[in-house]
Amino acid sequence: MKTLQQELMQTRPWELPEETMVQLLRTHTLLTTPFEKLMREHGLTLTQYNVLRILRGAGPAGLGRNELRSRMIDRSPDVSRVVERMERAGLVERQRSSIDRRLIPIRLTPRGLRVVDSLDQPLREMQSGTVGQLREGDLMELCRLLTLLRQPLLRLEGLEPEDPQ
Repeated sequence: MKTLQQELMQTRPWELPEETMVQLLRTHTLLTTPFEKLMREHGLTLTQYNVLRILRGAGPAGLGRNELRSRMIDRSPDVSRVVERMERAGLVERQRSSIDRRLIPIRLTPRGLRVVDSLDQPLREMQSGTVGQLREGDLMELCRLLTLLRQPLLRLEGLEPEDPQ
């Protein structure tokens, strides 16, 4: 098994924090590339898939734009434009609420639901070939460490309250 230094032909040794950052960034790229390819084969971007996945979980009531944005993995500032493109493609629909005219929930169309459902199996296979190679305990530890790493980053972004301690 190649080390990261060998993989990137790095001759100068890294400090551990720097190597950790490069490890995370390189791993992100290697995980994301086949995922992006799969989405392109289905005429989607990663952001559009994320929107479909979130709306499927939200159910028939749908979500408002701000709520949708807050649930996204990558909080794209142009959610409105992404939703407009998806609406033109027949994947989502928006309809002003009859109760509160200010609310315009975004919902999956039947076509959008079919598209997101059709990606479940290929994604399971992709996950099996990547993170599925790790033992359950290792996956749990990795998730725990990544959660720990994200906490100060979320606070910096104002997405997580400060610890009360």
